[in-house]
Amino acid sequence: MSEVENEVTLQIPENEEIGEIISDDATPSFEVFRFKAFHDKFVSPGTVVAATIKRDNLLVGRIIASHENNPHFSPDKVAVRHAMNIKADHPGENLSITVYRVYEVEVLKEVIVADGKYIIRPPEALPTSGLRVIVPKKDIIAEVLGIKNKKEDGLYVGNLASTI
Repeated sequence: MSEVENEVTLQIPENEEIGEIISDDATPSFEVFRFKAFHDKFVSPGTVVAATIKRDNLLVGRIIASHENNPHFSPDKVAVRHAMNIKADHPGENLSITVYRVYEVEVLKEVIVADGKYIIRPPEALPTSGLRVIVPKKDIIAEVLGIKNKKEDGLYVGNLASTI
């Protein structure tokens, strides 16, 4: 039986922008922010993402919830279509200004990159609306989650896979 390497597998390239922080009645705050995903970017619960505060300063968090906004499928509109036996006919998310997905992120840590090293600390920066959300580098994810990139550096208990 061959030994499996301990590595993080990402389907979206590192540092790729996946959305933009929005403002609503409850966020952004020091603990949570929400972002509107770009129409072609999909993430799953538990995925680690980051908001770029400054060039070398990230707020790193985990996806804890999501919501699709689609007024074409409101109860009233669906009831009318069912009663009149009409098929739904509206543009998809990529062409619509009213259909979109919002993800909620629990902020875990703030990461400052200094001289090629990571300083991990409790979040002090407030995420602000308009900041871009990215998938951080694998080594940043490992540092924030407190796991080792190499099994020789600690106790090997299995592989970490991204849910992107």
